[in-house]
Amino acid sequence: MKFSRSKVWWSVAALLLVLLARLIGWNWRSGSLEQRLARYRAAGEPTSLAELQAWYDSVPDSENAARALLQAAAAWHRIYDTNLPTSLYGYPKCGEAWPAAALAAAGSELASNAAPLAQIYSALQRPRSRYPANLETGHSVSLMVTDQVCEDLGLEARWAAEVANPERAATALLALLGVARTQEEEPLLDSYLTRLAVNLTAQKTAACVLSRTALPEARLRQLQQAFVVAEATNHLRLVFTGLRCQVLAELNRPSPGIFDLFNLRRRSPQFMDRLYERSGIKRADIAQALDQLDELAEVSTRSRSEMPAQQRRVEAQVRGQTRWSLGFHPLSSRTARLYEPVLLWELHAVAQLRCAQTAMAVERWRLVHGGALPGSLGELVPAYLAAVPEDPSTGKTVDYRTWSSAPGYVVYGSDENFTVAR
Repeated sequence: MKFSRSKVWWSVAALLLVLLARLIGWNWRSGSLEQRLARYRAAGEPTSLAELQAWYDSVPDSENAARALLQAAAAWHRIYDTNLPTSLYGYPKCGEAWPAAALAAAGSELASNAAPLAQIYSALQRPRSRYPANLETGHSVSLMVTDQVCEDLGLEARWAAEVANPERAATALLALLGVARTQEEEPLLDSYLTRLAVNLTAQKTAACVLSRTALPEARLRQLQQAFVVAEATNHLRLVFTGLRCQVLAELNRPSPGIFDLFNLRRRSPQFMDRLYERSGIKRADIAQALDQLDELAEVSTRSRSEMPAQQRRVEAQVRGQTRWSLGFHPLSSRTARLYEPVLLWELHAVAQLRCAQTAMAVERWRLVHGGALPGSLGELVPAYLAAVPEDPSTGKTVDYRTWSSAPGYVVYGSDENFTVAR
C-alpha cells in the first residue's frame, strides 16, 4: 500500500500534536506537585525521608515495648539441641504427639530462659512501641526481633499444649498477638508485612494448640477478642505515608537507569537522563505515583466489604494512566506494580483472622456440649458470634465442615483456613 506524501506529513503532524499535548499535560502535572506538597505539610504530614524520621517520634524507654523486647531477645540463651523443634524443622504436624526427645529439649530451652520470657511478657504490658529505625534508609530491626520472639513464644505455646498446661499455652498465644501490635506505628511496608506474618503465626500456632488440648472458656473468649482486635487494626494509611516519602526522595536522586525508551538510553544516557529531568517528565512521574499512593491510602480506610470494588476502580485508573503516559513514566508504573497488591494482602489477612475468631467460637460451643461439634456455624449465633463472619475478598461468609474419622473440623474462606484435628 502506497501513502501519498501529504498523508505522511499529516501523520507526522498528528504525532507531534499528541506529543505536544502530552508535554503540556506533563508540565501542568509537574507544576501541581508543589501545591500537593504544600497540602501535605499543611496537614502536618511528612514530605521527605528526613521529615518521616522526625515524625516517627521516640518513646521513653519505660513506656517502650520494643526496647524491652530487644533486651529480652538479646538475653535469650540458645540451646543448640538437634531435637529442639523450630518453625523451620522439627515440629510434628498439628494433632500429632511430639517425640519424647523433642519434648525434653523444648522444656530445657524454656526453663533456661525463664527470665527473658518474663521480660517479653512484661514488655507487652507497656503502652507504646518504637523500634530503633532509620527511616531515611528504610531500615528497622523490628523484623529480626519479632521473628526471634515469635519463635520463642510459639515454642512455649506448643510445648505447653503437649504437657497439658492450657493456661500457659493460652498466655503464649495472647503474647504472640501482642507482638504483632508492637508493629502498628512503624511507617514501613516491611513492618506491615511482618505484623501480618506474626498474626498468621499466632493463628497457625493456635490451631496446633487446640489440636492437642482444650483451652478454658475464659481463655477462649480472650483469644477470640484478641483476634477481633487484630482484625480491627489497620495502619495501611501510615504505611502509604512512608511510601510517599520514599517516592518523593526520587526527586533528589539522579535518574540513571530509570529511563530507557526504545533503547535510546544505552546510546546516549546523559541526553535521556537530562530529557527526563528537564522536560518536567520526572516531576510529572512523581506526581502520578503520588496520585496512586493517595488513592490506595484512601481505599485502605474503607470498610473491608467496600475494598474489593474500590481496589478494582483504582487498578483500572492506574492502567489508564500508564497506557496514556506512552511509557514515559517508569517510576509510577513501577509503583503501581509494587503496591497495588497490598490491599489484597490486607483482605486475605482479615479473612485469616476471621477464621481464627470463628474457630474460638466453635471451641467455646464445644466445651458446653461435652466435646461435640456444632452442625453449622449458624448454631454459634448469637451466643458466641454476633453473625457468621464474611470473607472480605469474596463477599461470602466463611464456611465450616467436620469429619467423622476424628472430632476435627476446619473453618475456611476463599484460600484461608483454620484446622483443628484433635
